[in-house]
Amino acid sequence: MDRNRIIQRVKERGITSQGETLKVLRELGRGGNGVALLCKGKIAGAVVAKVYIPPDSRDLDDRDVREV
Repeated sequence: MDRNRIIQRVKERGITSQGETLKVLRELGRGGNGVALLCKGKIAGAVVAKVYIPPDSRDLDDRDVREV
């Protein structure tokens, strides 16, 4: 699975943090280690989440995809 598809999946599902699922509002930027996303939650309000994604598709396996 390539990085773009993983990032898209994270955007669609949101990010779980401290028992709350944060909705992804928009992407702020990408780099060699991942993506920064502007997120919003009911409890947390607006936050920036940095999601680590391995830089090369050879580093990905089925476990990485399931954990996203």
